[in-house]
Amino acid sequence: ALNTRPLTVLAALVGTILLTLPANVAGAASATLYVSPSGSSSQSDQSCATAKYSTISSAVVVASAGDTVVACKGTYSEQVVIAKSLKLLGKSAKIDATGLGNGIVVVASNVTVSGFTVNNAQGAGIAVLPAGAPACSTGCTDPLHVTVSKNVVENDDQGYVPPNGCPTTIYPGDCGGG
Repeated sequence: ALNTRPLTVLAALVGTILLTLPANVAGAASATLYVSPSGSSSQSDQSCATAKYSTISSAVVVASAGDTVVACKGTYSEQVVIAKSLKLLGKSAKIDATGLGNGIVVVASNVTVSGFTVNNAQGAGIAVLPAGAPACSTGCTDPLHVTVSKNVVENDDQGYVPPNGCPTTIYPGDCGGG
């Protein structure tokens, strides 16, 4: 008689591994999260009219790698840090970064930022920095495959002052200007 027990155990192990992989790795479709200044956690999050999030940062934190975050029409007063692969799309969205270091900071690979007006940042309106900047001085890895398009960045570089002991530029070679 043929012993099929090792094949059954192997098939069970493979099935268990696939079930425990993150959704996007296992091939599930990515999600779209909506942000609106009037967003509410009680909303269904199917469109700008039913946005679940009222800040871009809250949606970015909740998003999984590969998801899309859509910032709907309105003004958002925040600095958005993107530390995972995702698409951040603005639909007449404005980030007013008055008093903040930057408007949008990308520290991950495979990121798209498109469709925003970003202004009044003390540093850059949109910055793409190595993970860990400014703390890392060697061994930093620059993000790869970052697309920044169809954005308007104005009135930034308003006098960023780094914390004590930090260099005067966030990233070597950053001369400002947008």
